[in-house]
Amino acid sequence: MSGTSRKTTAILLSLAVYPGAGQIYLGQKAKGIALAALFTVPLVVALWIVGRAFATFLGLVTTLQEPVGLAPMLWPALPWVIGTVVAYVLAAVDAARGAG
Repeated sequence: MSGTSRKTTAILLSLAVYPGAGQIYLGQKAKGIALAALFTVPLVVALWIVGRAFATFLGLVTTLQEPVGLAPMLWPALPWVIGTVVAYVLAAVDAARGAG
C-alpha cells in the first residue's frame, strides 16, 4: 500500500472509527490505546456530568419546585468536552504524522 493511502486510511480510522484506531493500524498499538483512553475518559466524565444535570433538572421540573437553569449545571462538563475534542484532533493529527 502506498504511503498516501496508508496515511489516508490511518486518518480516516482515527476520525471515523475511533481515536487511536489509526495508530493501531500503523502498528503503534501502545500509542493507539493511550489515545483511545485519552479520548474515552473525558468523554465518559462529560456524559456523566450532563446526564446528572439533566436528571436533576428533570426532577426539579416534574416536582414543580423552584425553577433552576440548566446551564449552570452543565458548565462543569465544559473542560471535559474540550478535552475530548483535543484528544480527537490529536489522534487524527498524530495518525497523519505517523504514516508520514
